[in-house]
Amino acid sequence: MQIVKAQCENCNGMLEFNAKYGLLICPFCGASYMLEKDNHKKKEKPVQNQSIYSVKTKYGWCDDLFPEAGLYIIRTNKASIGYLQRMLKIGFTRAARIMDELAENGVVGMEQGTKPRHILMTESGFIAYCREKGIDL
Repeated sequence: MQIVKAQCENCNGMLEFNAKYGLLICPFCGASYMLEKDNHKKKEKPVQNQSIYSVKTKYGWCDDLFPEAGLYIIRTNKASIGYLQRMLKIGFTRAARIMDELAENGVVGMEQGTKPRHILMTESGFIAYCREKGIDL
């Protein structure tokens, strides 16, 4: 197997090869890249692919950590991007994307500067919402 050194186009993090998916993945923002042959230079270069961290639901796509993040936030009553980063061990970009999904789905309120967001849904309401959307908990 050939070792490929490349940086993510989104956050400039070093890409890691994931043998399970056969892709290069950025551990910081979750972007994934396929290897494509470059005929001019006779070497492989990364080409961005759809994020492997997305799962299909009845109504579209969401991050696979969406249900876990929602439950963490509701149970601890702490809705901040930094908290998601620490608890889920993910990068800022992915945590911000998950927080935006939670806001779009009515789990948390809109951002208020540097303050944590308000939590708008109960745990039982969130579980029922996920089941309705077809999201596995």
